[in-house]
Amino acid sequence: MNATIDITYNQVLQLVRQLPVRSQLRLGKSLQNLAYKKKDPALFTKEEFFHRIDEAKKGPSYELKEGETLEDLIERVR
Repeated sequence: MNATIDITYNQVLQLVRQLPVRSQLRLGKSLQNLAYKKKDPALFTKEEFFHRIDEAKKGPSYELKEGETLEDLIERVR
C-alpha cells in the first residue's frame, strides 16, 4: 500500500519539538544520513573506480621521450 502525506515544514517542527531531546538528536542524525545519500558525481564504488581506469587505459597514451621536456610532450600531443 502506497500512501502520501502532505505536511508542511512548520508542522514537522511542531511534531519534532514535542519529542524528547534524545529522540530529536536521533532524528537529526537520521535526517542527516538521508541528506548525504544524494548522488555525488565525485563519489563512486571501488568497482566503478577500476572500471574508469580500465576505460582510460583503452584510450591513447603518450610517453615522455628521452631528453624531452614536459612542454615538448604537450606540444607534440596537440
